[in-house]
Parts: sequence; C-alpha cells; structure tokens
Amino acid sequence: MLHFYRKAKPLWSYTRPCNKDGSLMSPLSVNAEPGCKDGTAPATLEQAIRQLDCFAGCDASVVMALLPHADLIQYQAGDTIIALGQYDGAALFGLAAGEARLTKATAATGDIDVQDVDPGKLIGLAPVLAGYGLGPQALSLVATTDLSMVLIDASGLMGLAHENMDVAKPLLRHCAAELVRSEAPMDEEIGPERRVYRHVLGLVERRGEAFIVPQMPRHAALGEMAGAPDRVAAAAVAHLISTKIAHREFPGLVIAEMESLRALAY
Repeated sequence: MLHFYRKAKPLWSYTRPCNKDGSLMSPLSVNAEPGCKDGTAPATLEQAIRQLDCFAGCDASVVMALLPHADLIQYQAGDTIIALGQYDGAALFGLAAGEARLTKATAATGDIDVQDVDPGKLIGLAPVLAGYGLGPQALSLVATTDLSMVLIDASGLMGLAHENMDVAKPLLRHCAAELVRSEAPMDEEIGPERRVYRHVLGLVERRGEAFIVPQMPRHAALGEMAGAPDRVAAAAVAHLISTKIAHREFPGLVIAEMESLRALAY
C-alpha cells in the first residue's frame, strides 16, 4: 500500500471511449491516436503508458495488460511525490508529461546527486528487475512543474513480465539501453563549482510561490558535502547573490531564478 506517497487527486476515472453507436471501442482503436507529443497532459492512462520510453511502440495488448496494475496521477508544481528515505520499491514512477527533480544520496559518503527528470522516464525499474529486496532508499522526487505521473505496481509488473515475454522484452531492452548510455564516455568532467550548484539545487524547497533553502550550510560544510574546496563553495554562493539569482534571508537562501540555478548546475 502506497501510504507514504503524497498522492494528488486522480486526473480521471477510466472509462473506455465509445463508438457513435454506443459500443465500446476496441483497445486497438483507443490506442490508434497516441497523442501528447506536444508535452500536454495525456487524457487517458493508455496514452500515458505509451508516453513512457520503455513502452513506446508496444502492441495494444501490452498496454492493456498493464492497465489493472497502473494509475494516472496529476501533481502540482512543488508537490513532493516521494519523500526522502520513504521509497521502498513497491511502485514504479513513470513521468508521462511535465518535469520533476530526482535527488539521490549515496549511503557511503552522503553525496547528493540531483537530476532533472524528463517525460518518458520510468523510475525504479532497474532495482525491481534486479530483484533487490524492498527497503527505504535515499531518494526523493519533487514536481518542478505540473505533471502527469503513471504509478505502476512493481509486483504486478513483474508478474506480467514472468508470464508474458511481450511485456518482458521492452523492459529488458530499455534497461540495456540505459546501461549502454551510462557506460558511454562523458563529454566533460563535472567541475567543483557545478557540484556546489547541484547540491544547492538539491536543498531547495518550494514554499508557496517561493523557492528557498531553509537552512543554508556554512561554506565549509557546503564544500564538504559537494566535494569542493571551501573557497569554491564561497565563490559559488557569492556568484548566486551578485547575479541576483538568489539572496540571503538568514538562516536561509531565497532562489529568485530557479532556471538560472538549474543552468549553472547542469
């Protein structure tokens, strides 16, 4: 039971569209118009599932098999979808439309990795396929825009994959493609300044219409957390303030231009 997720109101109540004579459309005709390529919110769960990279181009039978194990949820910008440390792998989260921010912390060093999540991403697939046991994981997911999210029951998905190779193949193909991309040479090494900006970005919380870091770490602590020298952390914060991307309101930091901060971080 996903009691620990802040679940917004369902975007829709699923009913299959009807033909002009009142009969139910077949699954194939429902899926004939995938839509949503312009970034708008999907109108149905079927459309939303097709927006996920791993299920794009799948047969209608695969999408229909997933419907009983999935739900389409709408979140507003600033909503916490997964709170840090409360994700146990019981569900997978697929971003159908909108943008989100995924923050991960490594157990050994406590380093923070902040990633922008684009539409099509399915979060939590690799650990489920690897058969890792359930347990709290150090990650959080926050909506940075209004978005549509597909929640897929992990046990239900794995049951389908064991029974139906048409379901298993796109999952395995997607994980293999992700592995290839992760092992590709990086264009550039992430510098210490960028690591500081990424860490600051990971500390940002939305309060109403404002984006703030409630308790801004001292430069030495910020540098240590980001793996950067104190002077680099101090210079990075000074740059945010001098360029009016942020301003201090002790003990915190108010971010005036989130897009500019993201640009510095990525």
